[in-house]
Amino acid sequence: MRKYRRILFQNCVIEMFYAVMSGISQTEVETYNDVMVNVVMGIPNATRSEANIVTAIWMFSLYALILFVPTPFVYRYLVIVRRVIVTWKIYIIIFIPTTLNVFLLTIGNYFAMSSAPACSEEILRLMKANHHGMNLACQPVMPSHLGIKLCLIASFVSIIPCAIVIPTLNYLTFRYLRKEASMSSSELMVHGQFSKTMMLQDVRKRSGGSKNMAPVGGYGGASELLKMNLEITALLWSKC
Repeated sequence: MRKYRRILFQNCVIEMFYAVMSGISQTEVETYNDVMVNVVMGIPNATRSEANIVTAIWMFSLYALILFVPTPFVYRYLVIVRRVIVTWKIYIIIFIPTTLNVFLLTIGNYFAMSSAPACSEEILRLMKANHHGMNLACQPVMPSHLGIKLCLIASFVSIIPCAIVIPTLNYLTFRYLRKEASMSSSELMVHGQFSKTMMLQDVRKRSGGSKNMAPVGGYGGASELLKMNLEITALLWSKC
């Protein structure tokens, strides 16, 4: 398991960052007069500019959570099938393309949110009434807005490689392991445990993310995700 320590820590750090940002921002999507708006529940009395910054950081953590999912599968494929000794240099090379993609998507979303028109007085009044008089920043989500439309398309295109890479590399690694007769039973057990750990983390990401993006109970999902990853990190550290 030691050879996979780096990638497991990466997953835990990304998930903890997402859980912390979800707990801070508590971003929800609500609809008023057929207009969708982002509401940053975690920061009352924030200006729209402040809300845009917090939402952009939260979106950075969300993009990282989703787009870094294939990284462990690439890492495992290199270690098992290609017999590559993954040094820090190779690890950083694997890390760079997704990191750049996450940064570009985040920057694009920030400028799209900043350039979107302000919410109407009627929507602000309805928001305030719905949240018991709290002053919350209103961020309209307008698919017709060019910037938001481009960001949605870019996000969708970025997810497509994930849907291709994960099953492809998983299949190639599984096929190799079935043919590899020289591998000891203990090694096979370690690879099996690593596969289960990756799948567990992926499932927990999806469940934690869906809870956070739900209209109610988002902070609970984020706190559960943070607690789970702190436990995994402590366990990995004790085994190293």
